[in-house]
Amino acid sequence: MIRRLLILFVLLSAMPTWASVYYVASSGSDSNDGLTPATAWLTVSHAATTATTAGDRILLHRGDSWNESLQPGASGTSSSPIIWGAYGRGAAPILDGSMAVGTWTNTSGNVWQASVTESGGVEYVTFDGLGGEHKTWDGTPATSLTAEYEWMHDASGNLLYVYSATNPGTAYTEVRAYNIRNVLMFSTARSYVTLEDIEVRRAGQRVVYLGGACSNIVLRRLRVWNDQRVSSPYFGIEVNNSGASAVTIEGCEIFGCYIGIQINGTNHTIRDCLVYGNRLRGINAVSGSVTGTVDYNMIYGNGSGLGDSGVSEVNWGGLTNGGHNISYDSYPWIEGAYRYNPVLIPAVDDVIAQYETWENDLVNATYTKRTPLSFGVISHNALTMNKTFIKWHAKGVDLVSHGWSSWRYTFPNCLTIHYVGTGSAATLTISGNNLTTNVTGGPGGENLSYDMTASAYDEIGELCAAINGVFSYTCTRYDNGSNGVINPAVHSDTQADVSAQDITTAYTTHLNINRYITDEIDSTETVLESAIPGLNVTFHVWPGNQHDDTVDGYIKAAGMIGSRTDSGDYGEQEWSQGINPFSIYGISISYLTGKTLVERKAEARRLAFFSGVLGIPVSVYTHPQDGLTAQETADFFNEICRYATCLTYSELMTRLTSQGTATYGGRYAQAAEYTPTPIPTYASPTRDAGSGSTAFPALDGRETSVGAFDIGPLEWAPRGR
Repeated sequence: MIRRLLILFVLLSAMPTWASVYYVASSGSDSNDGLTPATAWLTVSHAATTATTAGDRILLHRGDSWNESLQPGASGTSSSPIIWGAYGRGAAPILDGSMAVGTWTNTSGNVWQASVTESGGVEYVTFDGLGGEHKTWDGTPATSLTAEYEWMHDASGNLLYVYSATNPGTAYTEVRAYNIRNVLMFSTARSYVTLEDIEVRRAGQRVVYLGGACSNIVLRRLRVWNDQRVSSPYFGIEVNNSGASAVTIEGCEIFGCYIGIQINGTNHTIRDCLVYGNRLRGINAVSGSVTGTVDYNMIYGNGSGLGDSGVSEVNWGGLTNGGHNISYDSYPWIEGAYRYNPVLIPAVDDVIAQYETWENDLVNATYTKRTPLSFGVISHNALTMNKTFIKWHAKGVDLVSHGWSSWRYTFPNCLTIHYVGTGSAATLTISGNNLTTNVTGGPGGENLSYDMTASAYDEIGELCAAINGVFSYTCTRYDNGSNGVINPAVHSDTQADVSAQDITTAYTTHLNINRYITDEIDSTETVLESAIPGLNVTFHVWPGNQHDDTVDGYIKAAGMIGSRTDSGDYGEQEWSQGINPFSIYGISISYLTGKTLVERKAEARRLAFFSGVLGIPVSVYTHPQDGLTAQETADFFNEICRYATCLTYSELMTRLTSQGTATYGGRYAQAAEYTPTPIPTYASPTRDAGSGSTAFPALDGRETSVGAFDIGPLEWAPRGR
């Protein structure tokens, strides 16, 4: 008998465990068996830990939404993968990394708390769509939260604290906490798992995250997007592990993230995807050792650099271009992708007398089209242009400061001064407007004294020449290597004070940053405002786009209400997160030199698309010396204004202060004007140019017609242009 039981046990152990189909719905219960739609489970976390047999299918009910992190709990096999998908009719099921915060309790004064269950921490909070300011938890919200839109999170108590003059539940239509760090996550190695027909959105960090050394994972027909994209690691899809292999990303739509797809590992496939409107880049291979094929995709309007090289669209690493991706210049003709009406600022930097003919031609060619134009003037090189300034101003050109010398304050080394005489000691003192030296011993007559505001010495080139004129001294303007020798027009009295500094060995003076920035702006204001009575210069373009928040106070004190910087201050340049008027986003179009008219027109549309999808007003600027003719520049500026609202810098400042909501840190925010509902049109390109022989399933479960839009998971409801 015992022997028979042992044989029976062995036979049963050898029999396969049969896979099942499970259902999950917002109307379900985790106490159900999950085996029918009528007995569906409630939570994806329960499904992930229960449905762990190879070949299992877990189907989420269409039209439902879960504020959970989906972490597949097991691997499948090559013949029996575990598949997560959708059932029913209607919109794709949603995995949302954010939650609308409910009941609020006043804790003290203007500080309120609400319960927030989180997975990985609360990373971001919005107030009616506007990003709040995160304060690090210090245990004292009553004293640490002092202004509207400020918030902090107590992870140990699962409590969110916000500052609000009244109950946030009535002060705002919605307060939303991004309470899930990674919405769809493989924290450990898994293999042979497929996820399809799901919308995954609004993560605290990564929307989809493959952290383990995963293999043979298929992500198919996912819509992936985010509102939080300040910097790394706010990725749409990230394959993080160098040991990951054979991941297939197929038919997905990824937009509105910092990077659309960040990928590591080997032998991957990215195909049939629509990757657009991501802040830094569409697809990014982390190194040259990353391998795989990228083919039949549309990758469009990603990244701050843009340009024909496509480097902001795809950083290839070791990935292979399959040769069938849609051209970067091909407009996707997708309706409903914008969050905001695009806003662009056509601008020219380095406006000086040397290029006056070019500048005049540009003004005339844009004026006929009523295209707004902003000029950043280097005033030292524009002292003879008063009559021209008056003509430009009469035609609506916004004349703003680009500095007196336009030297970058980030390279403060100024003059290298060396006493080479026979004296036993020599010192240098700079105090305010005065530069003096004191020599001990020597032949006498070697002590220097210069009033650095005097016209003969008020620029460092002149001052240095005067010092060199004294036989016992040498003076050179500091050479900053690839950044060049400091501009001789820098005003001498902007150097930092120094007392009794030994100069028997060469000593290099430095700029006093406060003095320097204030002088650069004040001097330009004087030139422009004296030329045009009533003009009030209130905007500054940073030379070389160099900027950090520590210097904002200097230009505010100089009377500026805004400035343009580089593309690095990501958290201060989007409508939804609050635009810092002293950090307006700028993109140089010098890369258009040598491009055809068709290529330049394509780039104009792409810039507008980038601005509209991400909600970023963009200063589109060039220099007279960059290589574009005045007519080519005018044609480009006129073209971008076909697709965007074009403003001057001053008009943008007016819009910020009059239409924007003052949030925190001097920022102005504006809630999204549209909810993204991307839909292709008849004009949308297809990967097979309409010659396909099979229909393509869309995200909502419908079959598209043969030859219809077949890139990404979009519902195909064709419309005209």
